[in-house]
Amino acid sequence: MKGVLNMKKTTVLLVLLLIFCMTASALAEGGFVFRDAAQKPAEEIDTSIHAGTGLKLYNRRDEKAERQWFENNTVCLRGLYLRDIAPGLTSLWYNIVPTDLTKQGRQTYDLIASNLYFVGKAYVDISGDQLTVSYDYYESEIAYPISECAALFTSMDELTAEYLDNPVPNFTVGRAVSISGDLNGSETALLFMLNRMTYTNPYDAVNHLLTRYWPNHRYYTKSQAAMRELLLKIK
Repeated sequence: MKGVLNMKKTTVLLVLLLIFCMTASALAEGGFVFRDAAQKPAEEIDTSIHAGTGLKLYNRRDEKAERQWFENNTVCLRGLYLRDIAPGLTSLWYNIVPTDLTKQGRQTYDLIASNLYFVGKAYVDISGDQLTVSYDYYESEIAYPISECAALFTSMDELTAEYLDNPVPNFTVGRAVSISGDLNGSETALLFMLNRMTYTNPYDAVNHLLTRYWPNHRYYTKSQAAMRELLLKIK
């Protein structure tokens, strides 16, 4: 009996010794040790959202993301795809946003470049009978603006395939329009924006990345559902 116990003890000691030797060898070669962020598994590499900007920090210290340039790309509102709600009007990824004109104060909408990245915000400010549309991009380093086009419609009939082939603005960004006069006293309008700009991602030496837009994410589908309810009020 004692002989069996001694054999078991010897076997355990040999296994422990083997594990110790393997671990020591791995440590000597740098294994099992994350020496910097680049060696960590992808899920352990930190990314952080910069407050109020939507920008992510790509945090690898010895490896930078390849810089990409997007030349003369479209910038649209994050809203409802026209190709979904009005098939046949366009095959492009243009968006409209049904806007509540009875709501005083500011309404804020995301701007999406190339149907891929968040690049700024658009604002609808309503004070009494006056409505003003404005927008800004997150950082001047991101965007090299080329053109802007903003339009308000009070009926889906105003949005035609011919118009979408060559969109033109019907009001001036930053200048107030009359809801009772210019928008026929409507309670709901369709806001359309189609800007163009050149931008880069990441946009600086610190490797700031633009936040990717995933239109099917449940957070965005929830807001799209609210927009569809407003769309029903459009004649």
